[in-house]
This record gives sequence, structure tokens and C-alpha cells, in this order.
Amino acid sequence: MALKDTALTIVLKAKDLTKGVLGKFKRNINEADTAATKTAGGGMAKLAKSIGGVVAAAIGVAAIKTAFLSVLQTGDKFEKLGIQLATLTGSVENGEKAFAWVREFTKETPLQLADTTKAFVQLKAFGIDPMNGSLQAVVDQNEALGGGTERLTSLLLAVGKAFSKGKVEAEEWNMLTERGVNVSALFQKALGKSEQEILAMRTAGELGRVEIEKLLETMGEENAGAAARNMETLSGLMSNLKDSWEGFLNTIANSGAMDTVRAQLQRLAERIVQLQESGQLDVWAKKVSEAMV
Repeated sequence: MALKDTALTIVLKAKDLTKGVLGKFKRNINEADTAATKTAGGGMAKLAKSIGGVVAAAIGVAAIKTAFLSVLQTGDKFEKLGIQLATLTGSVENGEKAFAWVREFTKETPLQLADTTKAFVQLKAFGIDPMNGSLQAVVDQNEALGGGTERLTSLLLAVGKAFSKGKVEAEEWNMLTERGVNVSALFQKALGKSEQEILAMRTAGELGRVEIEKLLETMGEENAGAAARNMETLSGLMSNLKDSWEGFLNTIANSGAMDTVRAQLQRLAERIVQLQESGQLDVWAKKVSEAMV
């Protein structure tokens, strides 16, 4: 059957179905009006039942639509995250490994998958390997300070900027300090120096990448397990539940649903181009419009 004929059939069937539902609804109103002269309670009960049936059907269709769209949107979201990581890591294979690591990492933190991926990308873009313990260190530090994606983004930005420049300057130092990180104490422990020596090294630009890596190691040691502990809170459990549910929806999407929808959309797009080129699309559009009117 041609695409235009199929579309017209759907429209006309929907039109007939709507007429049928409204016709029945009208008959029930008339019957209710007649019955109301005999027994108001019985007539109104029948009317209420008719309205309830129409509303229930509408709610059911809306629920199915929402569930179906949730599956497709989740599958699309996971695909985009995978593409982003593949681009960042240089290959599809490396992207898949990175994505698998991100998903496992997310299970042990109160973060959502998208937040973890963003943090991973942020560190990687600055030249820091997120999988060597650096991301865990910053996330644990953030959770020890109360958590929150806004603070986490700021901490990652400060560490990343310092690493990319090759030294910690006053800007990055202040960014960390303002968000609750005792930078001086961490550097003192990491390097075994006094506060005066650390400040002198900062002024001289001697807190370079090696020192930043040691800072991250110490940060991780000082706050080890903070993210895991916060997973036991209500918000942490809800976060984990949401991640598990999204993973389930993504499994559904990748079990054939996404491929089927993609193939159908591709065929539809190709058919629309053919109709445009032949001039049939205008004719079809007019008939559909008339049917709708």
C-alpha cells in the first residue's frame, strides 16, 4: 500500500473511531437525560461511567506513549554519550571501554551517568587521565564537602586549568579554597613542606604538573570512600535507582526498538523525498487536510 494511502486510511479510521466514541457518548447523554426524569441517580451514574471510559482510554494511550518515548530517548542519550567518548578517546573501541568504565564508576557515586560523563570529559580535555584515580579523588573531595554537580564542576575546572597551564596560580588556588578545599594543607602533606614553602613555590610557579598529581593523590587518600558512603543516603539510593532504571530502558532500546524506529524513519524520509519530487506530496497533504477538517 502506498504511503499516502496508508496515511489516509489511518486518518479516516481515526475519524470514524472518533465519531463512534462521540456518538456513543451523545447517546449516553440522551439516555441519561431521559433516565433523569425517572431516577436522577441512575442517569448520572451511567453518564459518569461513559465519561470515565473516555478519560481512562485517553490516560492509557498517554501512558503508553510516554513509556515508548522514554525508551527511545534513553537509548538516544546513551548513544550520544558513547559518540562523545569515542570522539574524545580517538576510536570507537576506546570510547566503548571509557563508557563501560564511566558506567561502573557511576554505580559507586551519587552522580548520574550524564554528570559522570561530563566530569570524565572535563578532566580528559585538560590532559588528565580520569581513570588513574584523579576523577575518584575529586569526586570524593566534592562529596566530603557536601556534594553537588556545581561544586564538582568548579573543582574539576580549577584542577584542570592548573594542569593544562603546568602550574597552580592564585586563580586556581582561590577557586579551590572558595569551595572548601584546604589546598595549603593538602600540598603540605603531599610534598612534605611547610605552609611558607608551599606559598613560596606557588609564587615562583613551582607547583607544576608533578605536584598537582601528588595533590590529587593526597586528596584521594584524605577523602577515600566519601562518595561510597553518600550512596547510603536517601539521595544516593535514589540516584542509584535512577541509573539502574535508565540502564534497563537502554537495554530495551538496544534490543531492537531503536533499530526498528531508525529503519522506519529512514524509509519514511526517503518516501517523503520521492513524494516531493513527484508532486504527490501536495496532493496527499491536501487530502489529509480535507479529512482532518
